[in-house]
Amino acid sequence: EMDKIPLIKILNARAYYACCLTLSNKAEEKEQGYIEYEQVIKEASEVFGKTDARTIGFYCYFGLHFVQIKDFSKAHQHIGHILSVDMEGDGLISDNNHNHNNNNTEGNNNDQQTAANSKRKYENFEMKTINDLLRDYIKTINKMDEKDESPRFGSAQTKEWTMKTFFEQHGSWLSELADKIMDKQLKYCDAINEQQFNELTKRKSDSSNNNETTNNSLTNGDNNNPNSSGFLKCDDDEKPECDMIEIINEQILLNMNMGRVQLAYA
Repeated sequence: EMDKIPLIKILNARAYYACCLTLSNKAEEKEQGYIEYEQVIKEASEVFGKTDARTIGFYCYFGLHFVQIKDFSKAHQHIGHILSVDMEGDGLISDNNHNHNNNNTEGNNNDQQTAANSKRKYENFEMKTINDLLRDYIKTINKMDEKDESPRFGSAQTKEWTMKTFFEQHGSWLSELADKIMDKQLKYCDAINEQQFNELTKRKSDSSNNNETTNNSLTNGDNNNPNSSGFLKCDDDEKPECDMIEIINEQILLNMNMGRVQLAYA
C-alpha cells in the first residue's frame, strides 16, 4: 500500500503548475493559472492557517513570481499580508485590500481582527525568504527603465512597465509602505547575521574543545599544516549571510527613484 502523499507536497506541485500556467501565451491557460494559484492560497490558509509558516511560504513563493512577471497588484497583496503578520507590523495594506475568503465589509473586519490576534515573530528561515522577496521587489523597481536584452520571461508573458507607469499606478502604495518595507529589511538582515554569528561562534567553540590535541600540535611547529603560519583564515561561512551594505545601496537608489532625495542622502 502506497503511503499517503502529504498535503504540503501536493500544494507545492500545484503552486509550481499555477506559476507555469500564468506564463502561457494562451489567455485561457493564463486564467487557469491564476485560478489554481487562488485555490492553493485558499487551501493552505484554511488547512494550515493564514499565519502558519507553510502558508507564508506560499505567499513568498507566489509573491516572488508576481514580482518577476511584473504583476505588481498581486505582488503587493502578498507583500502586504506577509508584513502584516509580523509581530512588529501595524496592519500593512495591499493594493486593493485583497481578501481571499470574504468580499463583504463585515467579513473583512472579522479577518482584520483575526489577523491582529495572530501576529507572531518570524523564524530565521522565514526572514531569509521574505528578505529575498523584498530585495527582488526593490531591484525590479530600480531597474524598471533599464533595457533587458535577455529577460527571464518572454515579452508575451510580462507587462511592459516604465518607472513612470509604475509610479502612476502603484506609487501611492509604495509611498505609504516604503519606510516600513526598508525598516523590515534592515531588521531582518540584522537578525539573520546575528544568528549566523552566534552559530559560528558556538561551532568554533565546540571545535576548539574537541580538537585540543590537534591545536597543541600546531603550537609545537607543525609546518605541514596550512594554518600554522600564524595567519587567520576567513572561511566563506564567516562572511555575513545578509549583505547590509548592498541592501542599503538598493534602498538609497529606490529613494532616489521615488524622488525622496533627502532620505537617500540621509
